[in-house]
Amino acid sequence: MEWIFEVNGIPVPKARPRAGRAGALTAAQKRERASAKKAGQAWTDPRAVVFRTPERTTSYERAVAAAAGEAGVMVRDRPCEVWLRVWLPPHSTMDLDNVTKSVLDGLVLAGKAALADDNVQIVRRTVAEYAGVDAVRPRTEVRVMVLPAGVMRALAQTYFGAGCE
Repeated sequence: MEWIFEVNGIPVPKARPRAGRAGALTAAQKRERASAKKAGQAWTDPRAVVFRTPERTTSYERAVAAAAGEAGVMVRDRPCEVWLRVWLPPHSTMDLDNVTKSVLDGLVLAGKAALADDNVQIVRRTVAEYAGVDAVRPRTEVRVMVLPAGVMRALAQTYFGAGCE
């Protein structure tokens, strides 16, 4: 089984999460912080540290999820491989491995029917290719293929020898 779909727009590589604090300080906490600063004492922020993925990345992941949903991708938890072809606007550079991460996270975001998880038990191989420059229509073409039973074992034995499991 195979699905091919496109995600229009400039591909967005997976960005590192940004750390921040959850919520706002109360008036009492602000007074406590000010008095500690005035007295030269240390003050510990009581709010939890949270990590957020930048909006640009999550927006691209949602676009991938929508395109996968329209294409009817239904890998679930079967072994598969994912191929990417990326067209960039002129004078753009990015790490293809991070674009791959965004696409895989978008496929997982599409729901468990599309892709249950992006771990190695399900996604056995990813291939990312820089396809060229397209000033008019930068995009990512995604091809998801379910692997027949035994294919990965046969490939491993071909590449690494008969003792490979």
